[in-house]
Amino acid sequence: MTLNNAGVLSSDVQGVDVSDMPGCILLQTRMSLQATPASQHTQESTSLSLSLQARTLATQLIIPAKGQGTFVDNSIKSDCAAFVLMSLAVLVVAVVVFVLSTPEPGKLVSASQTTAEPPGAAPSNNPVEPKLASASPPARPNNVILALDGMRVLLIINVICSHFAIPRFPLFEGDWVQHNGMIFFTTLSGFVRFMSLKKLDTYDLKTWKPYAANVLARFGPGNSMALILFFLVSCKLGLSRAPRVAWPVEALFLSSALEALPTQYALFEHFCLAGNPVCWFTSVVVMGSLLMPLFYNLRPQQKTMQIMGVLAAVISLRALLGYPLNHCGFGLHLYQDCSFHNPLLPLIKTDDNVVVRLLEIVAGALTAQLATTMPPSLLQSQGWGWVFDGVICIVLLLNVYVARQQSLIDNAFSSKAYPLWTAQCMLVLMPILIFAAFAAAQNDGSPSSGLLGRCLAYKPLSSMAKYSFGAYIYQSPAACIMMWILSQGDHYHASGLIRTLMEWAPVSLSWLFAVASEHLLEKHIRIAVQKRIRGEAAQ
Repeated sequence: MTLNNAGVLSSDVQGVDVSDMPGCILLQTRMSLQATPASQHTQESTSLSLSLQARTLATQLIIPAKGQGTFVDNSIKSDCAAFVLMSLAVLVVAVVVFVLSTPEPGKLVSASQTTAEPPGAAPSNNPVEPKLASASPPARPNNVILALDGMRVLLIINVICSHFAIPRFPLFEGDWVQHNGMIFFTTLSGFVRFMSLKKLDTYDLKTWKPYAANVLARFGPGNSMALILFFLVSCKLGLSRAPRVAWPVEALFLSSALEALPTQYALFEHFCLAGNPVCWFTSVVVMGSLLMPLFYNLRPQQKTMQIMGVLAAVISLRALLGYPLNHCGFGLHLYQDCSFHNPLLPLIKTDDNVVVRLLEIVAGALTAQLATTMPPSLLQSQGWGWVFDGVICIVLLLNVYVARQQSLIDNAFSSKAYPLWTAQCMLVLMPILIFAAFAAAQNDGSPSSGLLGRCLAYKPLSSMAKYSFGAYIYQSPAACIMMWILSQGDHYHASGLIRTLMEWAPVSLSWLFAVASEHLLEKHIRIAVQKRIRGEAAQ
């Protein structure tokens, strides 16, 4: 059974009993068999790209494989048991948040411990954040960076479009910008998290507890709801949920730490891509955020050259780890040659591992430390906005270069889909990009110079940033729902506008889920946790 270039199952499946095909492959096969013959409606089929969207479910969500599997695949025997264990894991996280948010008797909690920002967003002015006279002032009058918020929105949309095979502007298309764009989010997450800790000099267990409660309250509700929704939708549509152990693991934010577990059922046999395949990012951000106070206590102090030296060492170590990973199933199996064995890190198979991504988060934290120790005269230079624009242009040129290289290869999934040095460039460019955006930001968060940064800081765009993380984690259930809707009828005779709207429907639904989740669930849980931390729940 193979996929042709258009994303439709090849003709060798026409005679196969589709009832024997599990999960997403079954849905894709049914859609392919329902399609109008290509000889009659070739142009309509190409324009609609429903076949590409059908391929999305088979290549980006869940692809169950035939075979007996391993102990990981068989550890949970039924869907009912998996759902119960996942629900219990969600309950465990809720109990942990309740315990951590217990206020200390007779003590106020610093504002820095009662605010948890979303990944990749600058610390916001939260109306429920207490303003205590004892807390030291922040490093800047305003840490909102609108250019980074706007960039976060566009990159999330690009990643979702890549997963759904939706055509985009040529500069943003390709596996390279989709995969390596995640370096921006992890680096920015470390930057933002470090900035949120600047109001205290050190953290101990007592000050860590409310901070950790807010981190879990920020990511737990959305992550849990996306898992439950995806599980129920996939169950309704008859899609495979193996390996079932992934569901409770993801509810506990542990998938990135256990990504090397053996499995035959997850996407490309990578455990971190099982269940909701985008939850590895939530796992990385949560674990990195919980560990950030420890790094904050050990951070290099006030010496610019020392900070830059440590930052260079962290980036070099991350780049060094990329070499064995790129030669043994890097990312989404863009590299198939596993002859190179990594004896030092046997538990790390992909760059979705928390150890690898934690280095990127630390690089972001060091960038924040560097930004707050630089002389004010240097930060107030009017050229930083243009530096920000220049880094974006370099990234886009790298993407064009990689696309050109891939076009010279008959099979994009050959032994080397793109040069490793291009990915390593992102490790260096992202701290520079974030530092430049911070230095260029004025008190209102907009950049003082440059062109691209000002476009990204446009309020209607940057204001969507608070929903970007939700759109990312809800894309899997949105894809299943939209594919089910599209598979119910013949849409090949629809007009061009309708076809375009149907192609983008999963993206729109992802954002609608994110908005609903934020306003109906997540916001209220965060406020309740913050009130409990401050001792207001009992009043």
